Amino acid sequence: MVVGVGAVHFIDILEGDRPLAALIALVVDEGHQGRGIGTALVQALEREAEVRGSFGIAVHSGKQRIGAHAFYRGLGYALTGERMLKLFPAALEH
Repeated sequence: MVVGVGAVHFIDILEGDRPLAALIALVVDEGHQGRGIGTALVQALEREAEVRGSFGIAVHSGKQRIGAHAFYRGLGYALTGERMLKLFPAALEH
């Protein structure tokens, strides 16, 4: 039975010679949360990012996800700025 999944994407950065890893997905079944599964998934993704030569790993999380922010801070993630987004009209139609 699958109770959690995570994914990382690698982005080449113009300012450097090593990629940045982006944690693009992390989901743990609600009934299995609080058991260390999310932490284990993030740690495995971090190890993979290091093995692949990334200089760091980034995660984006909506402002309303207060619990997720605390989770990531507990794993050593720090707020480094704000992300801005402009939606194109076609995106608003869906």
